[in-house]
Amino acid sequence: MHKKKRRYWIRVSVLTLFTMLLGFAIYQTVLSDQSEVLEEGDKAPDFTLQTLEGEDVALSDYRGQGVLINFWASWCEPCKAEMPAIERRYEKFKEHGFEVLAVNVGESKLSVKGFVRGFDLSFPILLDPDKHVTTDLYHIGPLPSSIFVKPDGTVSKIVIGQMNDSLIEQNVLNILPEE
Repeated sequence: MHKKKRRYWIRVSVLTLFTMLLGFAIYQTVLSDQSEVLEEGDKAPDFTLQTLEGEDVALSDYRGQGVLINFWASWCEPCKAEMPAIERRYEKFKEHGFEVLAVNVGESKLSVKGFVRGFDLSFPILLDPDKHVTTDLYHIGPLPSSIFVKPDGTVSKIVIGQMNDSLIEQNVLNILPEE
């Protein structure tokens, strides 16, 4: 009889914990203030981050250009899969006013350098070690996440998840400055 009573209380405890977690998740997604979430048409928040070489780079430095802000991490398989496509589109459109700012989320310089070397990336790699830009300014959840920014600084498109060549190119064509 003692074992049955103990099992009962363990089950009640687990069920209570599960119910509390479920309630918190619902609160976070439905009832919390979602007004700060970035949307297409909004002004992209300006930020300044350092490159792997220690140079400060601000989004506002690229005003007048179309910019892809790509949030990624080296452990993220979809991030790895989309990087070659981003590099190909960067090489194709950089002379037409297109820039990529690849924001690494919370990793060490050593991890990031190895990743960049492995993929032979030529666009600026920015470090967000404390995740301030990723979490506080852009409210990025899943990785990869990409923000296409028009030359006037407004958000043209937000893509959550892995991109391919055609998706990137379609969105790049929408943000290139008029010649």
